[in-house]
Amino acid sequence: MKLTLFVTILAALTSPTCAAWEYENQTDAMGRGGIKTASVTSIQPFTLNFPYKGEQYATLLIRKHPKYGNDVIFTIERGQLICDYDDCAITVRFDNNKPMRFTANKPADHSTTHFFLEGFSRFVSSAKKAKRLQVEAVFFQQGGRILEFDITGLKWP
Repeated sequence: MKLTLFVTILAALTSPTCAAWEYENQTDAMGRGGIKTASVTSIQPFTLNFPYKGEQYATLLIRKHPKYGNDVIFTIERGQLICDYDDCAITVRFDNNKPMRFTANKPADHSTTHFFLEGFSRFVSSAKKAKRLQVEAVFFQQGGRILEFDITGLKWP
């Protein structure tokens, strides 16, 4: 009985549906309510040229915040994501479905390492049904890269 329970727990912990997403619940420091996040790291590292040399990963974060609302945030560790002010869009692909464009916004601090994607409900709805996500990102003086995420088993309210 104990061995069966141990094997069941071990299988659950090592299954792809449990391994990819990390969930966190926090309380807003100003007392506005709870902050919920789900994040996943890209499957494989990517490398940029000087001065951003070295392997790095991208992160996809889904956030519900009492002050800022609902967000889908795409982040890299270092480098400069390119986004024109007039036409800033990111192309994503869920599983083998047709690529989708999402309008992207730069953060208020003008950081070049992350974007906020519009269309929260459309994104989350598609992500809940998918196992794989590809994000096409363009980097300053580095060109485009397609970054892949294992998004199996997203649990979001």
